[in-house]
Amino acid sequence: MQNREELTTVERAVAKGVADGFLQAEPPKDHSPHGCLLSLIALIGIFVLPAVGARFGIEGVGATILGAVLLVTLILGVIIHFLGGGFVRGRTIGAAEGAIEGLERWDGDREAAIGHAVVLLMNATVEYGPTSSVAFDAREVAGRISPVLPLVTAVEELLVREDYCHPVFTILVFPEAKAD
Repeated sequence: MQNREELTTVERAVAKGVADGFLQAEPPKDHSPHGCLLSLIALIGIFVLPAVGARFGIEGVGATILGAVLLVTLILGVIIHFLGGGFVRGRTIGAAEGAIEGLERWDGDREAAIGHAVVLLMNATVEYGPTSSVAFDAREVAGRISPVLPLVTAVEELLVREDYCHPVFTILVFPEAKAD
């Protein structure tokens, strides 16, 4: 890979402090289970409407309006179900991209870079419901932040060792530079 960086005691404390703050923050809400429940209730309502309508005398315009409300509720539930996880994914990817941009503009301020590195590493995967996926292509990002990558991997090693996150850049295999 590249030259190895070591974190000072203060820098380790900064990294762990930022990571602790991240863990204490309110995570984004995944609304997809609510959409599923809403759709299920509306679907049941649509199927039982004829029997319930006949039993309670709901017919004509009343039954049509109730059916339309149930249909709109069903459609809304399906939309929320399929797009609900996007709120979580969008926030995570946005935070990771902001951290990448901060690292790309690195001016030598190690503490700021450590903060950006923690945000990047803690937002490397998106987890919503039973699904998780990567927020960015680690190899591409490693190329974009190559001047500060040794510091980022030092932060990563600390956070992985302390069980804050999973490996992101330290598991990449980089071809060794060939001498001419």
